[in-house]
Amino acid sequence: MAFLGDTIAAVEARDPSDIPVPAPVLDAIASAPSVLLIGHIGPDGDCVGATLALARGLAAMGKRVDVCIDDTMSGFLRRIDTERTIRSAADLVGGAWDTVALVDVADHDRIGDANARLLGEVSHLVIIDHHR
Repeated sequence: MAFLGDTIAAVEARDPSDIPVPAPVLDAIASAPSVLLIGHIGPDGDCVGATLALARGLAAMGKRVDVCIDDTMSGFLRRIDTERTIRSAADLVGGAWDTVALVDVADHDRIGDANARLLGEVSHLVIIDHHR
């Protein structure tokens, strides 16, 4: 199996900072004034932490960022969201974003109602998932 031009074993042996991000992903995010980040249902610390970290980084770059995890979160996960950034799909209906990124999930069936409610008019969809 090939991954970014190498075998998985070769990629795992590298420093993660040496693995290039595909140019279309960088372009879609860099050129977008607004970004919607969507995490998976049944969220875990990996999903919540990665999504919020990316949101903070993009906001620091001057982008308008919304975050959707369309499921309830346990108490310890809610405490990670200190700025109360995470919203449900229902809360975000009617919004418009230049780019949407699925974070920690590659299957649109695992993003709850965000699939039907928020992905209808998406022009740029980026998948950021270490599982694939």
